[in-house]
Amino acid sequence: MKKLLSLLSLLTISGSAVPTTIAASPYQKEQTIRVKRQTQSPIFKTNGADIPTEQQIKDKLINKYPHIAAEQIKVKNITSNYVNITIDGFSGETTLTFIVDKSIPLNNVIANHNLGEIDFSKLVNSYEEQIKFRLLELNPQLDTTKINVTSITTSNAKVSSNDINIYNGELNIKYSRPVK
Repeated sequence: MKKLLSLLSLLTISGSAVPTTIAASPYQKEQTIRVKRQTQSPIFKTNGADIPTEQQIKDKLINKYPHIAAEQIKVKNITSNYVNITIDGFSGETTLTFIVDKSIPLNNVIANHNLGEIDFSKLVNSYEEQIKFRLLELNPQLDTTKINVTSITTSNAKVSSNDINIYNGELNIKYSRPVK
């Protein structure tokens, strides 16, 4: 009977130590690190054009793969969202999909940031409308329905885009009021 009790106590002690040993094991703490592929389409800034130029496509590829020379890249069939390319030294043709950003920076449209003198007392429109009218006089290509005029003070205001598909960025414009 003593031998049986001794054997049972030994099993109890060793049985309670095994889960602790397994829990402290470094093998259970291994983690699998997953590498995510770059699946995002490149964005081409075209400043109003519908499709990117051949040079823009080559520049984007050279930027991503510096070991490829521009002379190796052959561009075919440029559309508004994909292009077919072949690269000398590599077999096959591949299709590169992309997104075209046609928005134009406001700095390119509004060249003169100084609007000159604006007499707000003679006009009945709001300050914002008067500033937009003056901007349109100086920049006839500007679509004033696509911009916001905010932070209006006695001598300056902030112009930003309300449609990021047309214009992007923001700029500060200056003006003066006539001295009375």
